Formats: sequence, C-alpha cells, structure tokens
Amino acid sequence: MTTFSAASSQCPVISYQGNQEPQATSLPLINEIPLKIIVNDQPFLNTSRTPIDDELMAVGILFAGGIITSATEISNIQLQPGSENKGGNIVEDTMIITVPGAGTAPLQPSTAVDIRQKFNRTKGRLTDLNKEFSFRELLQFPQIMTAHQELYASSRAAHAVGLFNREGELLTCQEDASRTHALHKALGFCLQHKLAQGELIAVFSGRINIAISWTIVRAGFPLVLSISAPTNTAVKILNQAGITYIGSLRDERGILYTPKNPLVLHQG
Repeated sequence: MTTFSAASSQCPVISYQGNQEPQATSLPLINEIPLKIIVNDQPFLNTSRTPIDDELMAVGILFAGGIITSATEISNIQLQPGSENKGGNIVEDTMIITVPGAGTAPLQPSTAVDIRQKFNRTKGRLTDLNKEFSFRELLQFPQIMTAHQELYASSRAAHAVGLFNREGELLTCQEDASRTHALHKALGFCLQHKLAQGELIAVFSGRINIAISWTIVRAGFPLVLSISAPTNTAVKILNQAGITYIGSLRDERGILYTPKNPLVLHQG
C-alpha cells in the first residue's frame, strides 16, 4: 500500500486575495499518476489515479469489469513505479495482476441482464433488517465522510466515497483525483474485508454519472447518497435497478431522485 504522503506534493504558487499584495507560497496539490494495468500478461487498462490504496483500486476495477467476484481470485498484484524522464515528464506506473483462469477482454459495462441479475441477489437486504432512516439521519452521513477526507482537506481536489453500515458507522472513506477510482477503492475495501455490499450505504462527494451508476448496481448498494447532483441517465439506471438514491444532499436539503424507492424514509 502506498503511503499517504505520495498522494500530494507541494507546488510553488503566487496567491492573490482582494486588494492585498500577492504572496509567494507553496500549496499541496493532489498527485495524479498514469497507470498501465496488465492482467495475465495482456494489456488491460490505461488510466490515471492518486497513488494510495492501489491494491484496493485494482480489486475494485476487476470486480466492476466483471472479471472477478471475490478478491481471493487474484493471486498476485505487483506495482512497478515509473519515474520522471529527462524532460520532467512522468513515465507511467505499471501494475501487473494475475487472475488464474480469467480472460483478458477490455473493460465493458455490464449488460442490462447482468445488472438485473446482480440487483435481484442484493435487493431488499437493507429493508429486511427493518431499518428506517429519517432525512435528518441521512444528512449526517456526508458530513461524517467529509470530516474524514484528509486528502481533500489538504488539496481541495479529491473525490471521496464513504461506506456506512446501517447503524451509521463509517467503515471506510476512500479518496482519489478520479471519482470513479474512489469508488473502485471502496469496492476493493468491501471485497478485501468480505463485507456484504447489499447491507451498506454508499456516500459520494461527486456527481453520479453513467459509469458510476453501472458500478453501483453491479456492487448492489441499496441506498446511495451524494453531495452533488446526478445526470439524468444515471437516475434512470438507479431507478430501474430499484436503488434508493438521494442527491444534492447539503445545506439541510436533499432530493429523492427515485420516488419508487424500496427503503422507508420517515419524518424526524
């Protein structure tokens, strides 16, 4: 696991504020490093990420792509760091993964049939626990997650995904320059710790888009919250899957984008 110090670096800047004299200083910027992923000796994915919790991200990517269903299916993950060339440009890192018996097809979104089958296996688990949530309870979740966003606090440029149990306890807060990879890291955490995703609440700092909504359904999170607003197609996907989704959750307000939700929200 890469240390937190690798997630950001100091950058010399000149700060302007109102009528005050410009100040020369330095600020932490979030690191975003190119990464080539190779699975079973074949090129699999070229991407970029913030280099923390790389192994969790790899597990999440393979799960989201339908390559694995369990972290135990991966026999080896090896990271080969890149370096800066003479021109100061970053040479990409390389991650080599071995998944015995798996194919090497490019990542593709799950089909509608895959989505329905996955959700049917997870649907209703949270409501089976007889758990009701008040809107005020749900308002606390993004605030709790934000308080644990160390990278965002220092750089103001990190997305986060937090996973809560039904008692409202934060189990993990994963951060990355990419909102998609923040989700991949959270998924990797679930698989590594063998958590039942159908009993968790997922909280997002950023916008829910098509790619993220597909992955949410693949994961089977029954209740999803986000601080930002979603895209229209993302809402359609979550609605069709039966997932309860509340977005724009900030400043004592929120919008239930899935009125035909399976979970009960009560006053309080």
